[in-house]
Amino acid sequence: LLPDTVSFSYYHDLRSPEIPGDLQQLVARWEAFLAGMQLGKPVDITCEEGMILVDEDGDRLWGGDGTEMGAAWDAWMLSSVEGTSFRRFVQWSPSYDGWLGTRNYVHLAAERMVGAQLVAMEPRVLPLFSSFLRVGGFAARNASAGDYSVMVYQYSPARGKLQQPHVDLDITGLPAGSYNVTEYRIGPGSAMNWFEAWLAASASLTPRPDCSRWDLSIGSAYDWSALAAPWTAFKATHVDPKRLVPTSSRVVDVGADGRAPCHVLLDANCVVYMEIERL
Repeated sequence: LLPDTVSFSYYHDLRSPEIPGDLQQLVARWEAFLAGMQLGKPVDITCEEGMILVDEDGDRLWGGDGTEMGAAWDAWMLSSVEGTSFRRFVQWSPSYDGWLGTRNYVHLAAERMVGAQLVAMEPRVLPLFSSFLRVGGFAARNASAGDYSVMVYQYSPARGKLQQPHVDLDITGLPAGSYNVTEYRIGPGSAMNWFEAWLAASASLTPRPDCSRWDLSIGSAYDWSALAAPWTAFKATHVDPKRLVPTSSRVVDVGADGRAPCHVLLDANCVVYMEIERL
């Protein structure tokens, strides 16, 4: 039987050096191999399990990284395979107790881009700290509505870094006119990052042996006898919006050259999703 889908698992261990093009190269090798088989039909490539599996201390992340680092890593993975035969990236535990992890918000944003056509995007950023910072993204156009969307990210495997480079983006090919740009930010201080507040609220708790406080699967990281009271109290005083929450909105003018200039500030681990709509 000839395959319709090729699937694999893809995990990262934060103790190992990051390889910028690793997933992209893996998909490219599969595409070349399948092309050589001359199957006479398209074959989808999917990742059925993928996330940051081990933290920087060697502790297991059963539900993946719950912080903005996990969100930035996911955006990096999605950006790595846009425009290829890659079709699906599946993860375990994108939420805990009904509360969406930061990674889940990245996927909510990506879902809005499904079916759109990729368009040219020219990011310009100074190559600072290039040894451990990954900056990238992609843009797409909804042909039926004439709207554009952009996802840009910065990922760092070094937790707690404060670098904030400005990224200038030119989205090209837009008809001249005025556009409203709505920005959604997933990062430190974001309304879609309740896990940041949870880390502060749970600072006195000790994770189980070989478990990580960065784990989105909070129930796996801590004994329930110690977790029940603080988690219940946390839920009573905090909110998970369970939807993309706009951070800002502005108007940009596109001239005859068809370029929409966007100026984005990125934290060391951060994802910014933008929707560009004609006024």
